[in-house]
Amino acid sequence: MTTSPHDNIERQVRIRLAGFTGDVPLCHEGAYSYVARLPTELAASVEAPSFQDQRIRVFRSRISQEATDDILRTLVAQYRANPVAYHHPNITLSVPGPLHEGISGPMRPTTALLSPWFTSEDILAYVQNGSVYSKIKLAVQLAKAVEHLHNHNVVHGNIYPGNVFVTDQGKATLADACIFTLARLLYPDLTGSLVESSMYQAPEFLWPGTDAFVPPTTAMDVYALASTIFAILTESPPFQNVPSIRTVEQAVAKIYKVGHLCLPRPASGFCDELWACLQSCWSKIPGDRPSIGEIVTALEYIELYC
Repeated sequence: MTTSPHDNIERQVRIRLAGFTGDVPLCHEGAYSYVARLPTELAASVEAPSFQDQRIRVFRSRISQEATDDILRTLVAQYRANPVAYHHPNITLSVPGPLHEGISGPMRPTTALLSPWFTSEDILAYVQNGSVYSKIKLAVQLAKAVEHLHNHNVVHGNIYPGNVFVTDQGKATLADACIFTLARLLYPDLTGSLVESSMYQAPEFLWPGTDAFVPPTTAMDVYALASTIFAILTESPPFQNVPSIRTVEQAVAKIYKVGHLCLPRPASGFCDELWACLQSCWSKIPGDRPSIGEIVTALEYIELYC
């Protein structure tokens, strides 16, 4: 199953940011990443001093500039209303920043989402051929990031490996909290299609029983966290090795019908305690899923004794 959003490079976009002007690859979703430096004044304006004098990753979606600006303005307001929620050793803050871009013709001013740059593309790229212990350690760090958000009344809303990176110090970091949720809330018509992260989500997230927007819950985060941990341990997305499932659409249909409980237990890497933890997180009944605090406790035990 091919799922990477960085496959199928089609064209380039020309950008100017922080003194750089040049061409960068544009992927099939109409987004791109580029390593640059965040202007000091921008870092200061959003209380993100960790960005200063560091390389950054630029993400620009294909939705309209008006929609992008609305989403990013709302995001910044949310950061400022509850700043402590987003400050944690295992959470990466993404901020909006100005740049100029153009696929053809003159470059025009626009806004992009900026975050610190990490060597590995995402956590799945990082863990390839890694030890079980190193993966469990990263899972514990990821769970603690989610716990911090939940303790401050923030639901991430789109946990999956594409939003989890590993720093140059080898620590897991969770990115893009609330961004997908805001996009769905403000512009549901632009975010209604299935995306790579869909195969990690709870059944009620994929279809809540109504066309109206239903905010994600902590129980949905717990479910997606378990799916992400499963992917970290197996080094591949859920359903990757299920012969009857070859597309995201087929995976989502399976999740909606039976959830991730249908996934077979891998032959190695999953002790009884870890498998039981993931199974409880995948309960079809949201209220039966453990709290994030219970998950952290279970994973810390597994890290020490399994």
